[in-house]
Amino acid sequence: MTIKRWATLLVLSATSAPLFAACERVSQLMGAAYKTDAHLFASTTQLHRYQALAHVGIWSIYHQQAWSMDVCAPTKREGVTFYPVLRKANGFAVVNGIWVIKTFREADIHQVGQRHGLTRVSLLPNRFSAVFQSPDIDSYDRLIERLDRDKDIEKVVPVLIESSVR
Repeated sequence: MTIKRWATLLVLSATSAPLFAACERVSQLMGAAYKTDAHLFASTTQLHRYQALAHVGIWSIYHQQAWSMDVCAPTKREGVTFYPVLRKANGFAVVNGIWVIKTFREADIHQVGQRHGLTRVSLLPNRFSAVFQSPDIDSYDRLIERLDRDKDIEKVVPVLIESSVR
């Protein structure tokens, strides 16, 4: 194969699919049952121009082929905030920016929020753990990567809003 053909093949393969889909890291944390789907989104605003696939509490889950969630974070479009959604075998899971974080030492749980721009929502009975919210974030996947590199954090788990479709 010539260098020109090799370069063309490389460019075509690089532009045809991203290395990681949006929310790939969140999906990996949750396990094999959760799959990314860039055309799914959720909103607390009722959108009559789209047909909802499911409802869970105040959340409506939509599928829109015309545009996709290209980043794993809340996105504003048409004056509405949309949240990414993972697909499960029997339903959907809204990625809403709430996390349970467990540290190795009790003192570290009080510093994690400041270090990573998170708001502590609640301490948990296990004194090494707390619930955090990630306000104004550009990517949940990048947040997971940052938290993963923090030597004081033992475990990070996203708290998802889940629905079942019957």
